[in-house]
Amino acid sequence: MYGGSDAVYGAGTPIERYLADHGLRHYTEYHPAGSFLSMQLVEAAAFLGLAAVLPAAAVWIVRRRTA
Repeated sequence: MYGGSDAVYGAGTPIERYLADHGLRHYTEYHPAGSFLSMQLVEAAAFLGLAAVLPAAAVWIVRRRTA
């Protein structure tokens, strides 16, 4: 691995300097650890909802076509 602060991604690497010269910034945004459970519950609800709706829609479409 390379030494110095230039080896750290986002700490003055050539690509970061190039992007900064052209008015672009690279950043990462993390969610707080306290919202982990609520985010998991929202995602689980969305996927469970899709798991219930999509097969029901498929059955409805197939039965409507054959009738």
